[in-house]
Formats: sequence, structure tokens, C-alpha cells
Amino acid sequence: MTAQEIATAIIQGEFDSAELDRIANAIYRRRKLLEPTIYDFEPGDKVVLNSKVKPKYLAGTPGIVIERKQTRVVIRIDAPKGRYGTTLTCPPAILTKAN
Repeated sequence: MTAQEIATAIIQGEFDSAELDRIANAIYRRRKLLEPTIYDFEPGDKVVLNSKVKPKYLAGTPGIVIERKQTRVVIRIDAPKGRYGTTLTCPPAILTKAN
């Protein structure tokens, strides 16, 4: 089944509530597997804060990885933004590697 066929079947009501819950759970688990981990980032990597960041005004801010901690990545940005200084400790899910 293609993604379009699945979407059409959902819209047309071919799945009951329990099946929709299983589909939603599978989508959630798959998205979690696709999120970056701290091991995807090395010191010196260029990154950008993505749309998952809060507060939203930080989205699009470029930075450079300076350190990995147990569950977070420490980045340096060029200039302070809002209440944040130039060093941010972030969960990897809010970072995207820059080219």
C-alpha cells in the first residue's frame, strides 16, 4: 500500500478507531526513530535550530557544535538572542545539520 492509498483509506473511513490508534502509534514511533541523536553531531559541525525549537524566534539560528553531553548538544551561536547568550545546550531533536 502506498502512502496515498493509506491516506485515502483513512479519509474514506476504512479504519476503525482502534486501527487508527495503531497507525498513529506507528507513525509516532517511526518519527522518533528518525530524530537525530547526540551521536549524529560532532564538535565543529555546523547546525541550525529547526522549527521544533521553543521559543520560535530561535528557529533558523545557525550555530556550531562545541560539545556533546549525555543527552544534549552544546552549540555556540554568533550573537545573543532574546534572553539566551551565545552558548545553548539543546536536545538533538531541535537541531538540523547545515550544509
